[in-house]
Amino acid sequence: QKAAARAPAERIEQARAQFQDAIKNRQRVQLAVCVEAPSIVVPGDPFSANSDLIVLDLGTINFQSLLAKKQMASGSEDALAILERANKSGALTEEFHITLYDRFKLEVKDIMLFLAKAKSGWKEEAKGARTMILHPLDLPVAFSSAISPLIKTLPSIILNAELGSLKLHVSPMRLKRILTIVEYVTNDAKEKMGQISSGAAQIQAG
Repeated sequence: QKAAARAPAERIEQARAQFQDAIKNRQRVQLAVCVEAPSIVVPGDPFSANSDLIVLDLGTINFQSLLAKKQMASGSEDALAILERANKSGALTEEFHITLYDRFKLEVKDIMLFLAKAKSGWKEEAKGARTMILHPLDLPVAFSSAISPLIKTLPSIILNAELGSLKLHVSPMRLKRILTIVEYVTNDAKEKMGQISSGAAQIQAG
């Protein structure tokens, strides 16, 4: 009987030890980063100040890590109680999400595609004056990772991604300007490939 009585207590103690070990050995990285992403500019004619440009502005990239609440780091009685309640519930509540998961948020904001004139200085040009093709678009991604393998009834990894409102503005005039740039770039590439082929042929002949 004493042995039978000790068994549940030993299992609880073992679970507590495993939980504390998992918490102690997990990597914790606290980050908050905001980066202005590059822009890709394709000129219709790089030698003309009046040339049209296609500009793909990749906006800004924000990354933030939100680690599980501090009381979970100690593997305390309270932490173990939350873990047990989570396993019994099997439902991912807000409480369980912020205490049992390290969360990471990545958001790319203000991705846009527009036409501009080379002479206008597109970087300084007011956004309202740009000839927009793709209006500013946001792409938020949220990733969560469970802090312990003892979380049995909840997912170990959670991934959420959203695509914001997609607004395209393509008129016949905008399309004509885009096709003009594409045609110039294509012809320029063909000409350079021809020069490379001709040079290779002369080297072989020599």
